[in-house]
Amino acid sequence: MGDVDDDLRLADALVMVAVRLPRVLRALDEAPQLSASEASALAVLVHGGAMNIGTLARHEAVRPPSMTRTVTRMEEKRLVRRRPDPLDGRGWVIEASARGRRLLLEGHARKLEPLVAWLHGLDDGQKQQLMDALPVLQAMSMLTTTETGTD
Repeated sequence: MGDVDDDLRLADALVMVAVRLPRVLRALDEAPQLSASEASALAVLVHGGAMNIGTLARHEAVRPPSMTRTVTRMEEKRLVRRRPDPLDGRGWVIEASARGRRLLLEGHARKLEPLVAWLHGLDDGQKQQLMDALPVLQAMSMLTTTETGTD
């Protein structure tokens, strides 16, 4: 594998999986309480810690005004808290609230049981293929527009 056509086919297949997999995972949660954008932003805050709107927007690949709207909705639901940014007197730092952290982790747990059941149906070779692919997929999930040359 190395020619441009192979890379194009692989990229196309990865895009299809990347589009479909979040839908499948959301469907596994029978009691979703968060929109997709809220769940994604909240996951960034829970796992990445408190950050300002601009940083959170970059993590989510959206513009700051869009992230501000998402954060406002999350704040209304008491999923996050704002506190003054010590580095920018006009800005805010956003952090997950205890309620937000709990809702995110409960939703995550509801997805695990059916996913584990599906994995249980795979043979050892298939499981190993997934394990071998994880580091590359994890690195790919951290790409930014700067790294892909699209910024």
